Amino acid sequence: MSTDIELNGNNIIEENIANFLQNRTEEQLAAVLSSIRKQMRDGASFVVAIEPSDSGMQFKEVVLKDGRTCGLVFTGFEELMKGSKTISTFMVNMKQLFDAVLANKESDGLLINAYGNSFLLDRQFISLIIG
Repeated sequence: MSTDIELNGNNIIEENIANFLQNRTEEQLAAVLSSIRKQMRDGASFVVAIEPSDSGMQFKEVVLKDGRTCGLVFTGFEELMKGSKTISTFMVNMKQLFDAVLANKESDGLLINAYGNSFLLDRQFISLIIG
C-alpha cells in the first residue's frame, strides 16, 4: 500500500479494473466507475505523467490505435514502475484532473495504468463520475 495519503484507497480501483478486464459486465464497469467516484469524493489523487513542452510542462499523452488522445495517469507509483521508460510525474487531485480533461476539447480522456491492467476513462465516463 502506498505511503502517500492522496493515493490511499486507489488499490480498490486497481482491483476493480482487473475484475472488469476478466469479466466485462455492466456490473463490473459500474464497480470501476463507482470506486473512482468514491476516491474522487474522498480527495484522492492520481499520479500523472508529464513531459517538457515549449510552454513548460504538460500532461504526457498517448494516441490510441483508434486515434483518440488520452493523458497517462496511474493509481500509484507501483503501477508507474511497471513501465520500461522513465517518466516525470506529479500527483493531481482527481476532481481537478477530471475538470481539466473536460475543459480540454483536444483530450479524449485518461488512460489509467497504461503498463498493467489499463482502463480508458473517456470523457463520457468522467462526466458520469463527476455527476
